[in-house]
Amino acid sequence: MFDVNDQPEEQRVARASSDSTEEKRPGFPVDPRRVLYGIRSKATWLVLLVVLAGVVGAGTGKYLIRKQYSATATVLWEPPPEARADANRELATLAQSVKLPTNLSRVRENLALPTTLEALASRIDVKLGQQSMLISVSASAKEPDEAAAVANSLVEVFVAAQRDLAADRLTEVVTALRSSLAESERALAASRKAYDDFRSANRIGDLSVEVQSAIEEVARLRVASNNARVELEELTAREASLRASRDAAPGKVVSSETQEDPVTSRLAAVEAELAQAQARLTADHPRVRALEAQVAALRGQRNEANPAVTSRVVARSSVRDSLATQVAELSALRKSIEQRKLTLDQVTEGAEQRAAHLTAAEAEAAQLLANLKVDQGHVDSLLQKIATAEDDARVATSGFQVVSKAMPPPWPDKPTGRIVAAAIPLATLVLMLVGFTLRELLPLRVKGGNEAAFWANAPVLWTTAWPAGPEHETRDVVRELADVLEQREGVVGMTTFRKGDEALELAELVARRLERRGVGCAVTDERNRPAPETDMDAAEVMEHRSVGADLELLRGEAPLVLVVLPPLDEASVVRAARRWLDGLLVVVPSAASGPFELLSLRSALGFERTGLAMVVTGVPAWLLSPASRAFGDSVRTWFREVGERPTVRRHTTG
Repeated sequence: MFDVNDQPEEQRVARASSDSTEEKRPGFPVDPRRVLYGIRSKATWLVLLVVLAGVVGAGTGKYLIRKQYSATATVLWEPPPEARADANRELATLAQSVKLPTNLSRVRENLALPTTLEALASRIDVKLGQQSMLISVSASAKEPDEAAAVANSLVEVFVAAQRDLAADRLTEVVTALRSSLAESERALAASRKAYDDFRSANRIGDLSVEVQSAIEEVARLRVASNNARVELEELTAREASLRASRDAAPGKVVSSETQEDPVTSRLAAVEAELAQAQARLTADHPRVRALEAQVAALRGQRNEANPAVTSRVVARSSVRDSLATQVAELSALRKSIEQRKLTLDQVTEGAEQRAAHLTAAEAEAAQLLANLKVDQGHVDSLLQKIATAEDDARVATSGFQVVSKAMPPPWPDKPTGRIVAAAIPLATLVLMLVGFTLRELLPLRVKGGNEAAFWANAPVLWTTAWPAGPEHETRDVVRELADVLEQREGVVGMTTFRKGDEALELAELVARRLERRGVGCAVTDERNRPAPETDMDAAEVMEHRSVGADLELLRGEAPLVLVVLPPLDEASVVRAARRWLDGLLVVVPSAASGPFELLSLRSALGFERTGLAMVVTGVPAWLLSPASRAFGDSVRTWFREVGERPTVRRHTTG
């Protein structure tokens, strides 16, 4: 049993380190039942405090937290036709003028607000639409009705101010137009006087009509003069023809003769009619031509007939007399036409001179008339503009239309009151939970078996209320330990965290239970072992070979030896006894040790990998679970290497 373990120390340590890193710690750092018990035990206080915090939160949110309500009114800007191209920039300028001090002063006066203009301005926010001509005016106040009233009043004041500005601008336009009208009327009077003076100087009524009349008169006179010339030439030709005919006609002719040919008498009558027509008409006249053709035809008939004359009467020639009369008439008519043509030529020359004079004056008159018309048009335009501007001034508009009035908001901007009302009881609940939890966990003490298993990284064979609690707790812990140790042989050390007899008492109870089962078990108390030599401390006493010799004797009597060691207050003594032990069972009283003590338990005792187990005693009843009281794999992590010794050779003497 106590043979030397020839395994190198380095390999054993490396294997232990590797296995410990691969294995998961058993148990939990904090038993959740402790937290639940700490809260449940104070449930009445928790409920009362949460209800009280709810009342305080509701009162605080309703009466102490300042609420802010916001209301928004929206106006639409409709740019006038003469607005500048950059309408967005003009709209931004108008939006900045919403919060002018004059507007804010009117709002403060209208609503009788006891605040400064700076404070009122800070409560107002003006925003522009991204892709629209909308302006949103938001106002905040402690009361919803006041917020809506401020927003609507500011919008009304702003729209009225813009309307007044538009009316003032139109009034200024009317004044400027009237001033320009006075100057234009003076210019028009000067132009009209210059035109009238020109007309008086040139004796002109309507120049264009008179020029046209003069031109038409010249044309008419020229036509009349030309017609007189043509008629004079025609009369001269006819007069010469008649003179020739008169000179050729005989002075005496047969006045009468008797002929049997009717053609001749007919020819004479036609010739007489022809002579009369030639005296009155031109040679190209259709009547003359017709008579000449008739004469020619009758002559042809007469030549063919050749009538015979039976008797003749000779008398003065009537043809010659007729031709002489016609020549005299034509001569008188020709002289009359010559006089008329001379008069027409003189009148035409005068008309041409007047037309030339009027034409020469037409350019100057046209310039004067154009100036007159321009000045008259400018005056008419100004009169129309003045009338339009006066109408616009009477019905001046701001260009803004209220599309949405501000309504009293049903809820504040930020529900701070409700948040506070909900946060105070919630925070109270959280703080109370944290407080009750910390009250249970502080000071840092390990109470349950799962906590001890986690922090010590060692198996807990049993968790019990022993040495307190009912009797079955004692029977249960003894039975469980006897079950674990029944099939084992070797030396098992037993110690406690604090001074006491729990380890000895428990060892004796287990030994008696094993003896009842027929398993030999010896118990030895090594807490006050005398020193075999002088000047030796307790650790050196525990390392002495005499301890091994005594244990060897006990092993000869029983296969299992339970060694009661000093408490862990003397950890060096327990560490020194490690060389004689196959395993160490630590009795851990509930709430007697802290997590950091258990965390360093293995390294303090020298059991880096196996050989260490615990029994947690004195556990409160509310931490005891009937389902499981053992934690960790005790068979694999405690007894897997039972019987193996540390790599320290020991020599005994007989």
